[in-house]
Amino acid sequence: MSTFGWISLAAYASVVGLAALVRGRLYAIFATVLLGIHTSVSVALWPEFERVWPLYAYLQASVYVHFASLVWARLRPRPYRALVSL
Repeated sequence: MSTFGWISLAAYASVVGLAALVRGRLYAIFATVLLGIHTSVSVALWPEFERVWPLYAYLQASVYVHFASLVWARLRPRPYRALVSL
């Protein structure tokens, strides 16, 4: 597996662990399924998008930041919504 794959797997495990500890079992199951599918697909597609890796890595990171921030549900400031939630 590539470095991108290992970093994605670590981010996936971190978000799911955080969800289980802070938000509860139901959100942890939701995050496990949704992020598991997303991580599998994005790692499989990585070789096709390697030439635009900065954009691909930013989009991947924004998914994990977004799901981690949903652990503490609240209205986010405008810069966060513009950079992460779109």
